[in-house]
Amino acid sequence: MSFRDQVPTREQIDALDEELQVSAGTTYGVEVSAVLDWLREERPNGGAHLARFRFGPHPVFDWFATRNRLPELNCMLDHPAVRSALPEAFQRPFPLPEAVERRLKGWNPGVAIQLSREWAWSLYAGGMYTSVDLTLSAGERDQRAHRAINAAEALYAALFGDRYATVNVYKTPDPWSAWFPGLFNITWVAYDLDQRALLLLCLTDMD
Repeated sequence: MSFRDQVPTREQIDALDEELQVSAGTTYGVEVSAVLDWLREERPNGGAHLARFRFGPHPVFDWFATRNRLPELNCMLDHPAVRSALPEAFQRPFPLPEAVERRLKGWNPGVAIQLSREWAWSLYAGGMYTSVDLTLSAGERDQRAHRAINAAEALYAALFGDRYATVNVYKTPDPWSAWFPGLFNITWVAYDLDQRALLLLCLTDMD
């Protein structure tokens, strides 16, 4: 299936659950642990979770991946190998009131070159009860900002090296599983076309 081929059929897409090979990655360096520890420490009523998966070659999956259209595939997060590798709460849907369901945002495209700055803002801003104390001096807030930027850039480099053009980013504020009980949620998905690796980073917080 080449880039010029027609859109895969529903039958071809549905077959991905059986045909697509997905493996979970479990080893992370200190750069990853440092960011996760910081995010979790400042969200005691919420949490942070990071996971990586490698997707094997498949013409249907690759058709969507090379066109930056992965959110159209349920297998991006619903593939059995993906869900089974996540904590149990990710495997259960989160029941939402009808009014909330009507306000769901869905997946929006992001930009890889901005990803580390978005992560840096989440580190700098903190959680609901650990947000930046405005009584701190400007110098102290600057120190926190620089620390957040450095940690986020180190995380990106550990995960993707210096690749930007071949990393497709998607994000959503929607609570797509029971892991998101909070009011403030964000999920980033970044797919590395070179490494065939998908990163999932989720944050949630509540009062």
